[in-house]
Amino acid sequence: METETKFNPEILGIIASLEGWAQSDNLLGYLLLRYFNVSTTLVDSELEDILLSVAIDNGILDKEGKFLIPLLKSESKFKEENLAEDWVDEYCKLFTELGKPSFKTESRKRLQTFVKEHAPVGIDEILGATKLYLYANRGNNPKYITNSHYFIKKKVDGLWVSGLATWLEKYRELHKVTGMSQDEREITRRLQ
Repeated sequence: METETKFNPEILGIIASLEGWAQSDNLLGYLLLRYFNVSTTLVDSELEDILLSVAIDNGILDKEGKFLIPLLKSESKFKEENLAEDWVDEYCKLFTELGKPSFKTESRKRLQTFVKEHAPVGIDEILGATKLYLYANRGNNPKYITNSHYFIKKKVDGLWVSGLATWLEKYRELHKVTGMSQDEREITRRLQ
């Protein structure tokens, strides 16, 4: 499965502001190595010290080398500890419109975990995959539609399964095959 990697514009802006600095082109590559936990031994140790220092001084990394600003654009839509209230509301509303209970607190917790485990993923993809699932099951009695928190992940026979992960893959595949934008409303319109 292919996903397009987009860098956070905030980080790109910081790097662009270092335009006169001879190593500004190396900074993004260095950040990628750190992000994917690839050994930085390929980078000269003196250069690594400089790149790390610049990343810390510009607020990209903390003193332990952890990212303060998300490197990837889709990650920047989320704060790990504080998933935006309106996004959780919008997600849960998809289920409550069918007469299902909200399970907002549990959905929030599971969405936070899902975002960490499936990065990079954006709210548009999560909502699109969810709407695709609900659209595919539109003829079913709502009582047979999975609850919002169980759709994200549910323990079955001692194993965690994720309907959202399955439908996210279908959503991305549909996008890849049809060449459509990530906007789920367009996908739903074309399916009708």
